[in-house]
Amino acid sequence: MLARLAHHFAQAGRNGDATKALGYARETAAQAARSFAYEEASRLYRLALDLQAEHFHEDATLRCELLLTLGRVEADLGAAEPSRAAFLEATDVARRNRLVELFTRALSG
Repeated sequence: MLARLAHHFAQAGRNGDATKALGYARETAAQAARSFAYEEASRLYRLALDLQAEHFHEDATLRCELLLTLGRVEADLGAAEPSRAAFLEATDVARRNRLVELFTRALSG
């Protein structure tokens, strides 16, 4: 049910309700990860990252947090290269924006 809402609001987000779309995508992804549905969680975190890039591109903290979470989900999925790529991008975002705590988390992967 929440996954459908996330997709619905993602489409709507492109027309104005991006905050709600991003919230649903994040919550649904977190629920999927808690249920060990890592492929679904990965897909939904990538949707959240797309929404962030399109509507909240100046929010580096949000991008870094999403990348860190995606990196953990990809690691849980056993996808080493996508996990590493997410952590590397998170490290870069945190470094460029002087987000010290997030930089440390990204380095520890």
